[in-house]
Amino acid sequence: MYYVHLVNAEHLTRITLSLLFLLLAVLPTVYGQESTAPAENLPRLYLEKVKASGWLFKGHAYEAYSYYIEGTPFYLNDDWQDGILCYDGIVYYGLSLKMQLVKDVPVLFSNDLIFPLQLPPERVNWFTIGPHRFERLVQTEDNELPQTGFYELGYRGSVSFWLRHEKEIKSSTGEQQVRYRFEKEIDYYVEKDGEFHHIRSQGSLLRTLDEHRKEVKSHLKEFKLSIRKQPEATISEALRYYDELKGWKEE
Repeated sequence: MYYVHLVNAEHLTRITLSLLFLLLAVLPTVYGQESTAPAENLPRLYLEKVKASGWLFKGHAYEAYSYYIEGTPFYLNDDWQDGILCYDGIVYYGLSLKMQLVKDVPVLFSNDLIFPLQLPPERVNWFTIGPHRFERLVQTEDNELPQTGFYELGYRGSVSFWLRHEKEIKSSTGEQQVRYRFEKEIDYYVEKDGEFHHIRSQGSLLRTLDEHRKEVKSHLKEFKLSIRKQPEATISEALRYYDELKGWKEE
């Protein structure tokens, strides 16, 4: 496994700032006018530009799985998706991303890279794959989250809906050969009052929304929604209606 440091930010900043200060001294003389950017603002302006370029990442070269394994280890499919990445608290736009579900890591690609880059999960706050947003949630003794990792946001209000996507390699034997495939599993969680409730059935969803249980149950029945048939739509609509009953409004 290779370790990659795309750009030494400190070294690059030191060199480029020196050039900028030199230009600051020369340009007003060349053009016969005062610079509109005070010298003390140049480091800040430069760093803003560097941050926007999105080249200050560390990570490992992504190691692909064998083509003999059926399916894909990624979320959705093998295609690179337009995405946004919040890395060390800094937001980068216009990136090409994938979400690798076997190892639970985002993978980045750019024309400036020799190979895709597997990003360190602990430095990624959140990212998007198309319209889908993933956030890194941290397990604590009190929140009942099963494990630290990336969860897809399904709904956010006074209560939130999270989807945990995972894949593992399964094997089966037939016709004197072993076949391998990526198999997906999704778990659903409702975050309420700082705790994560694992939603396995209509009953567990309604118990989580206990103070408006009857109203939510009637609402889902009216629209013929059930977790067994439409889990994501059912949970999202239940939480939306729950917030409506509570009079919750997004700030």
